[in-house]
Amino acid sequence: FRVSSDCLLPSGLELSVRHFVPGQWVFVSGWSKGRGYHGVMKRWGFSGGGSDKHGHKKSHRSAGSLGQRGVGKVWVGKKMAGHKGPDPRCVNAKVFRIESTRNLIFLKGALPGYKGSVVKISDARGKTAMKNNHIRLPFPTFVPVPGVEYPVTIQEPPPQRDPFLYPEQPLYQPND
Repeated sequence: FRVSSDCLLPSGLELSVRHFVPGQWVFVSGWSKGRGYHGVMKRWGFSGGGSDKHGHKKSHRSAGSLGQRGVGKVWVGKKMAGHKGPDPRCVNAKVFRIESTRNLIFLKGALPGYKGSVVKISDARGKTAMKNNHIRLPFPTFVPVPGVEYPVTIQEPPPQRDPFLYPEQPLYQPND
């Protein structure tokens, strides 16, 4: 990981899940699942090349016109049918619990890849990092103090307002 000069850590320091804080947003990057061979509608979201009227029975899920009139070729990188995935993905996920004895981090959100696949978890950057402004994050990482007893499991606190307790107050409108 590339870091700035104020974030250098001493060599031999063991990084653990205590670097992350419950309630924090993180970036999770990995490879998505391979989906096999697909046409242009499923692979790229095309709307279809034509109708199934006037004797054209099997052209309603095709790509349609591919080339240009005068050039007489198909450009490199044209979106066509083929193998869908695996692709590199980077998604946002929320940490809702950490368990330090087994070095486990519990994330809320859809993660790329199969169960048991390798993913890289890093602190959020950009707009996603703005969601972490209400949390005091360990900078540059968590360094344990000798002689201090730390809790084994840390969980995100429940939300302050129960959405099912006050049905007459809609959650999507600001309070006046």
